[in-house]
Amino acid sequence: MPVPQPPTYDPQDETLVLTEHIYLFSRILLSNRQIFVQLMAASAPVLNQTEAVLYDSLLDKWWEKVTVCRFALSEQYG
Repeated sequence: MPVPQPPTYDPQDETLVLTEHIYLFSRILLSNRQIFVQLMAASAPVLNQTEAVLYDSLLDKWWEKVTVCRFALSEQYG
């Protein structure tokens, strides 16, 4: 019987998951910002982080995606 191989790491998978997380948080925030604030507050102790760190991390990732999209558009349209 052949030995199963571990899945290969694909950086694209990480990017897709991150993108979906950004979309999810955006939808939550747009639908009800109080739920978003409660989610962040409840996540802080579970992740052993302060809320400020969580917000900073989320915004850093969001701006990173915006920058990549802007760069891609400028490359495509000059």
